[in-house]
Amino acid sequence: MPKSPNIFICYAKEDIDAAIRLYSDLRQFKSKPWLDKECINPGKNWELEIYKAIEKSDHFIVLLSSNS
Repeated sequence: MPKSPNIFICYAKEDIDAAIRLYSDLRQFKSKPWLDKECINPGKNWELEIYKAIEKSDHFIVLLSSNS
């Protein structure tokens, strides 16, 4: 059975609602999305956690809008 892809989601802070919807949709399809607001626990080093998530990602989705 193929492994579920790790997907890093990049977005402008103004687009958090769209990013959360995408994160939720991807989880329903058995992929492993990564979104800072959902995956970084309080007290963790934000930059380090993002770096590690990018390194582990199979795919990188950038949400482009007039905000970004």
